[in-house]
Amino acid sequence: MFRCHYREPPVRLAAPADGSETLYRIDYSPSAGTWGEPVVLSHDGPAPMETVSSSEPMETGVEGVGLPAAVSEDHSVCLHVTYQDQSSEGKYRCFHQLQVQSEAGVVASVKYSMPGQGFKNESVVVRDSPFQMKFGPCWGRPHVTVDLSMADGTTIEGVFSENLPAEDARINLPLHTSMSA
Repeated sequence: MFRCHYREPPVRLAAPADGSETLYRIDYSPSAGTWGEPVVLSHDGPAPMETVSSSEPMETGVEGVGLPAAVSEDHSVCLHVTYQDQSSEGKYRCFHQLQVQSEAGVVASVKYSMPGQGFKNESVVVRDSPFQMKFGPCWGRPHVTVDLSMADGTTIEGVFSENLPAEDARINLPLHTSMSA
């Protein structure tokens, strides 16, 4: 998994075929803020299912943000992200406020997890609508995993698991991931 802590744009690679393994070299230019074209160093197994260049636009569930997400427009649960950043004396800091919105009574609680990133609590469960969580000041965009506990008792894990975007966003959360009771 690639985690972009330094505001790098996302990279999209070809979806691997079952039983294949591909090793890429991908160069990043911090001064230009761009990735070079991926170079295949080795490949074993069937050919990739699709060919994708890093400059090709990505389909996302995020309005205005290029984060990979398998979501569609008809979902009734959304993650709203408010973003603010500041730089002073050469130090970058960012702030995020998250809020999960759904139809009344659909979501019972939201678990925000941020393991291994230096937060006082590696996960926080919010039980009151609108399920708000604040981050900041942070030195980079934190990686957050969102799990939903539904009113019917089911839990949907990992409906969002990415670095938070570097701008305000509305992210449709997929409700079709693996559920457990």
